[in-house]
Amino acid sequence: MANNRLFKLIGGGSLTDATRVGGVAQLYALAGAQCIDIAPDMAVVHSVSESLNALPTSVERPLVMVSLPLDPDPHFRKMHVSEPLCTGCDACTSICPTDAIEVKQGLLDIEQPLCYGCGRCVPECPTDALSMTPHHPDSEDVLPILRHPSVEAVEIHSGYADDALIEPFLHVYGEALNGKQLAICFQASQISKERWKPFVARWIEIQRAVLPEARLVIQVDGRPMSGMSKDLSLTASAMGGVDGLHPVPVKKKDVQPAIHAACVLWEGLSAVERKQVYIMLSGGVNENTITQLEDSVSSEYVSGIGMGTVARQAVWDDLSSLLPRPVDYLSQKSATFDRALGRAKKITEPWLERGFECRKPSVESRRMSGNTPSEALLDTLPKLACL
Repeated sequence: MANNRLFKLIGGGSLTDATRVGGVAQLYALAGAQCIDIAPDMAVVHSVSESLNALPTSVERPLVMVSLPLDPDPHFRKMHVSEPLCTGCDACTSICPTDAIEVKQGLLDIEQPLCYGCGRCVPECPTDALSMTPHHPDSEDVLPILRHPSVEAVEIHSGYADDALIEPFLHVYGEALNGKQLAICFQASQISKERWKPFVARWIEIQRAVLPEARLVIQVDGRPMSGMSKDLSLTASAMGGVDGLHPVPVKKKDVQPAIHAACVLWEGLSAVERKQVYIMLSGGVNENTITQLEDSVSSEYVSGIGMGTVARQAVWDDLSSLLPRPVDYLSQKSATFDRALGRAKKITEPWLERGFECRKPSVESRRMSGNTPSEALLDTLPKLACL
């Protein structure tokens, strides 16, 4: 991560279709992804492990990470239908990015392993028949997953970033974290600094205890699972901001919510803490993020990106036609496989070839962009950018 070129594929904290996740993992490993982040589901772990084991020896095997919820978090939920309210009108089916919803004989049928809790279907329902329900794994199921030899990293998601929740979590999972790369994911721009500061400090301590040579990864969450939203498809110069996401008034050159969240986080970290963490973007990221990042203050201290919805969607249709077995993809060498791999590379390569991580934009260019940090922050950036 030190070269600021990390690309992580996010399989989805609630996406438990093991075959499809294994297939997406293999495609993005071939496309250069250095980390695969998956749901805490043993079938998914086995599928991803099998898919990665089938890679040619010339392909570097990515780190396998499992995500866990610390508290109620939108990445760990699934859609629920109230059958008495459902009219079978079909209004929700076309909006689903994974084609998890069908109407069969007038009744809504949900393929739950394909639902990852994005919530796009809920506002489409005219009768309020749809809702999101928590999808949290049982600890007795999670512990064997964390001990699986393929799992080298764990990401803890939190909606509250409350350090009081950490010790109960460690009481259950602490021993299984030994030797793991740790990451935490929360919305820094939506939680007060007074709350998340002790949360981050405690996880830095834990990372040092379980794997002393590693830095804690902080994945800032801009707007969860929203990379395909129309307002985020615009370039930075065209954006007028996203209502409700920014605690301060937005300007024309403000960037995507994940980049904004990274700026908020960096400003709140101490000089010592900045040397103990890596920062990654997620939540509302897409193919435009890297261009917007290059023009922003945070380009020098963002180590990479975690991309889920947009990355999966880029290969989803081709992947579905290649089912059922992910490990057969490499032997098929079909035009469909080549097309899917090309689409995956189009997503990853701008990050893998990222060449601006050590550039220090001038103070004047920062002021023109509407993102002007303190002079003290400017002084620290070139020292930390190339660590």
